[in-house]
Amino acid sequence: MSEAIATIGTSSAHRARMSWPDALIAGVARLPLPGWLFYLALGALAVAGMAALSAYLGLRMRPEYVVLLGVQVVWPLALAHYLDGIARDALRHFRPVLDVDDAELARIERDLLEVKAGGAFLASAIGVLIGAVTIFSSDDQQFARFLSTRETAPYFVALLGLTGLTWGPLVYRAIRQLRTIVRLNGRAEGIDPLRPGPAHAFSPLTARLALGLMAVVFAWSAVDIEQELANPSSLISGAITILFAVGVFVTPLWGMHRRLVAERTRMLDEASERLEQVTTEVHARARSLDLRDADALNKMVGSLIAERDLLHRTSTWPWETGTLNTFITVLGAPIALFILTRVLERVLR
Repeated sequence: MSEAIATIGTSSAHRARMSWPDALIAGVARLPLPGWLFYLALGALAVAGMAALSAYLGLRMRPEYVVLLGVQVVWPLALAHYLDGIARDALRHFRPVLDVDDAELARIERDLLEVKAGGAFLASAIGVLIGAVTIFSSDDQQFARFLSTRETAPYFVALLGLTGLTWGPLVYRAIRQLRTIVRLNGRAEGIDPLRPGPAHAFSPLTARLALGLMAVVFAWSAVDIEQELANPSSLISGAITILFAVGVFVTPLWGMHRRLVAERTRMLDEASERLEQVTTEVHARARSLDLRDADALNKMVGSLIAERDLLHRTSTWPWETGTLNTFITVLGAPIALFILTRVLERVLR
């Protein structure tokens, strides 16, 4: 990556135009300590605040709930920071098929890594509003889950407001990243199924983004799957999150898949044309009983058939097998957990 790219976000003028999540991430990156340590400390502080609020309200909330309610406030910030590094690596691997100069590449990286300040503010506001609506539309059973009553609703509004404050910009960032990836896949030149490195470049980013979005749903399912299954709103939100995550992984890569299919088809057509030319020559030699260069022609036919078979076996999906396997494994975790709990219930009765 060029120096122009490496210095993005370092000028004071640029920092002044940053959205609040990007400014926070840039500030954490400048700290003389690992980023994960900062977010771990911030998560611990959020959990401690949740525990203090629970104690103040006189709630005997399960410790797992306290931890998750606190961690889910910080998780979007930590995930966005982590994904910035993945996105930079993806763009570096994609660079060979982009015909752009350093200035254009710098603009592309900004589009991939940053969100607009106004958009982030609006996304935060929408997230806070969704949190408030969620609380005030909850029934007594949902409050009872947290050993609470409707009288504590304002406190939970504040909590879910903080959650929406951080989750809103993360969803906004995900949408912008996906749009940028789609555009980049459309601009790529020299796509080659036999050299799929650049074509696979963004799949680690979309897969990790998808899994990161699903992590909180999975965590709540692991902590209390019975309550998640008994609560219609939890089921609906969980299903929507999973469908959204699948879309995050697959949708931005679909255009690259189609381009790989088209390129492989073109290469197969060329290989078949060359094979047809050689076999035509072989047939002509056979009719005239001309055995000159017969061995060479036979070897050429075998090589062309091997090339055609290789192209047929070449994958046109824009991800490594390991990336797909990991994604499917994690995606199936809640289902596996549900089946396991049901089996254990029957065994232990």
